[in-house]
Parts: sequence; structure tokens; C-alpha cells
Amino acid sequence: MRQMLEVAQRSSAPYVLACAPCFVASHDLTRGDGAAAQKHAEKAMALIDAFGFESLSGLVIANHGAGLIAQGRYEEGIAGLRRSISAFRATGATPQTWVLCSLAASLGKVGRPQQGLQVLEEGFGTVARTGAQLYGPSLHRVKGELLLALNPSDIADAEQCFRTGDRNRPAAKRENRGVTRHDEPRAIAQQAGAPRSGAHDAHRHLRLVHRGLRYRGSERRQGADRRTVGIDSDAGARSATTTTPPMRRSA
Repeated sequence: MRQMLEVAQRSSAPYVLACAPCFVASHDLTRGDGAAAQKHAEKAMALIDAFGFESLSGLVIANHGAGLIAQGRYEEGIAGLRRSISAFRATGATPQTWVLCSLAASLGKVGRPQQGLQVLEEGFGTVARTGAQLYGPSLHRVKGELLLALNPSDIADAEQCFRTGDRNRPAAKRENRGVTRHDEPRAIAQQAGAPRSGAHDAHRHLRLVHRGLRYRGSERRQGADRRTVGIDSDAGARSATTTTPPMRRSA
């Protein structure tokens, strides 16, 4: 992981420097290392503030909040995830579904299942609008768990949620396999407002960082949970705990 950061530091592109610790934080969350995720997210946040890449704030703040949750610091993490959602909206972006799912699951863990169900509705709305099924199974599973937390006798509705999540899992797996991950660094660079001057070199460095992180973490990710609150392993991507949250599962 240190080598990946060193590759990024050799780039002269500020957004590459800002994105690298963000990628590392996501990888840390995949491994269930909340403390490391918090550390790298804080570094990314400092760079984003310094360079003014507000479009990346939502993702980095979410990684930071998920890192806190992975350490059992639920209230702090929940507050962080809420700030992340606000940051996404402030830039005109839609909050990422995994963030909403993680927030909902965490609210359930601290005895606020009704609030969690309200958060999930936005996640389901995002899936309906985009057709993206990557986190569909997680949304349904978390909803079932929240229904049981709200009313332990509501077994039928909860079971229906679990069954729906299971039915959606093959579609989520196919979507995950179909993601063109080699385009992710390009998309992040464009989102950060990369200038045309030196774009080719910056994009090359960012792809090296991203590819390196994926390679170094591939063995750990195979067959493992996403370890992000409320995220299924089928989602295969960005937040944060090992056993409970996710309550069963987690870029």
C-alpha cells in the first residue's frame, strides 16, 4: 500500500495526490481496518481542502465515517455519513447507494430503525431511477433487519425482504463483473476538474495507483465480505465493519 502512495506522489497532478489516499481508504475498509481507513481518509480530506476538489468530498467523508463505524464509534460515524450525503448533494451529485445503506444499517445498530428505514427509501429510489442493482441485495437485507428491529413479530415482511435480496443477487453479481474499472480513474479525474494540460500523464499515474491497489487487494477480496456497514460481498466495492455491521454482508 505504501508503494501505491509513492506512485501517486511522483505525479505532479494535485487530483492524483488527492485521489490516492481515497483509494487506499476504500481498500482499508474492504479489509475491515477502520483505523487505517480513518487515517487515509483524513489525509485525503486535507488534500481536497487544499486543492479545492469539492466534487470528491462526499466520497472521502463517507470513507471517514465508515472508518469510524468500523471502530465501533457509531454516533461519530453516523454523523460523518450524514455529512457525506450533504456533500454529495452540495455538488449536485446523488449520494452513493452504499453510503445510504451503511447509514441505514448503522442507525439500526444504535436503536433507530425507523430513521434507518427512511434513509433506505432514498436508496431504493436511486436504484429505481438508475436501474443499477449492485447494492440492491444489501438494501433489501438491511430493510428486513430494520423491520425486525422495529417489530420482532414482523417476520413475514422481513422474510420477504430477504428473499427479494436473494433473487436480486445474481443481477448484482453480473453488474459487478460488467463494471469497466479501468475507466474509474478517468471518471474521477474528470469529476475533479482535471485540466487538459498534462491530463494524459496525470491519468496514467492515477491508473497506476488504482490498478496497483486492485492487484494488491484482489486476494483478500475474493469471497470476502465488503465489510462496510450494510454492504453485501456481491457489491464488491467502498465502508466498514467485520461482523455486525454489515448486519449478516463490503468504489
